[in-house]
Amino acid sequence: MLRLLIAGAAAIMPQTLKKFLYRTLFGWEIAPGVKIGFSFISARSVQIGENVRIGHLNIFRNVDKIALARDVVIGNCNYFVGASSGTKFYSTKAERVTNTLSIGDESAVTHQHIIDVTGGVHIGSFATIAGYRTTILTHSIDLEENKQSVAPVHIGDYTFIGTNCVLLKGSRLASRCILAAGSVHTSGSTDEGSLYGSGIAKNIKKVEHLAYFSRTQGEVL
Repeated sequence: MLRLLIAGAAAIMPQTLKKFLYRTLFGWEIAPGVKIGFSFISARSVQIGENVRIGHLNIFRNVDKIALARDVVIGNCNYFVGASSGTKFYSTKAERVTNTLSIGDESAVTHQHIIDVTGGVHIGSFATIAGYRTTILTHSIDLEENKQSVAPVHIGDYTFIGTNCVLLKGSRLASRCILAAGSVHTSGSTDEGSLYGSGIAKNIKKVEHLAYFSRTQGEVL
């Protein structure tokens, strides 16, 4: 409880004091140049690379490990949540619950997304979760077995997720893919360098020669 209270107080503190508390009281690794807005971060282990920017009103709750590589950008009003260790769900699925978020170099999560990290969410380098209101779920009910099921979600390097998409547990988007706005991606892998779209994401065509896939700066202006 004390840790949560400190995390809540730190959320509204100035940059210098906030990072000092994170480093000294929580033992988090925060590199130079990091900027953290008015966001609530509750996690056991945190590694933040150089020049990472985290905006305002983000919530990180019940996350065991956060690993953000250099120049990652997280916008505003995003919700990252894992399974609470005090729940029955956690006790029955503990071997598969990782509560882990990892994001590679120069990737971005824009605004108002909901990301369930219970089974682990792993985003590669130079990837973008764009627009608004994309939902990533790493656990759900297995209707055939009538029990909760957990599986990680993987998003490859240079992959672009359009606005208002849904990625379900076990989803794997290969590198240099596009998931069109409003698409639903279920469990399973995809082919590299492809555009996926429609209600249930399908391989529409190969998309190999786009400037986005070879950019050397994460931010797209």
